Amino acid sequence: PTGFLVMQTIAATADKQVLYQRAVQTPKKDAAFLMKTFQTIRHRRPLRLREDFCGTALLCTTWVQMNPLNTALGIDLDEPTVQWGREHNLEKAGPSAERIALVVANVIDAHIKSEDVRAFDADITCAFNFSINWLKERQTLRRYFSSVLDNLGDDGLFFIDMFGGYAATDDCLTTIEFDSPYRFTYSFEQRGFNPVTSEMMAYINFSFPDQSSLPRAFVCDWRMW
Repeated sequence: PTGFLVMQTIAATADKQVLYQRAVQTPKKDAAFLMKTFQTIRHRRPLRLREDFCGTALLCTTWVQMNPLNTALGIDLDEPTVQWGREHNLEKAGPSAERIALVVANVIDAHIKSEDVRAFDADITCAFNFSINWLKERQTLRRYFSSVLDNLGDDGLFFIDMFGGYAATDDCLTTIEFDSPYRFTYSFEQRGFNPVTSEMMAYINFSFPDQSSLPRAFVCDWRMW
């Protein structure tokens, strides 16, 4: 024989961002919830969304596709992730993507560093996927909340989700099976909760039918508030 056929594993060709969006995010439900809740409280339709810790800006993309008047601002510190979102989410959104601005900045002081942010008075600012757990110091959290307030419109609303519950401090592993974009198993792993500091580690893992895997594809070094 002149050579060997090397078979690639699913893990070798998998895109962890695609898997994360499929397993973790529910942008259509989130956008509908934001829209309905704002309308219930403020009795008008929200148009301007600021998504903090936006990652791949999937929610921003979904938001602008809901209404031709909607605009979105996404802010995230990780430039490669934001660029992935530009290439994979915004490019697929067509002309509506022109109503999205993505800024690579720290959400804590984004209002100081970015003209794009200062010019955007949000109807809604949101920080989902337990993102505020990345902010471990109380003073840092206060600075972030001040940044949000500075960039909200007069009747704007701020939405966050919280990580907690009676099992949140336990070491545990939660798994969910998915069939698309191909078969894979998502697992969320909690480890090492410190009752003194409320700090903990969380990991997102992916595994595949060919026994290959992406262990700890995402690592979360959190404080639980």
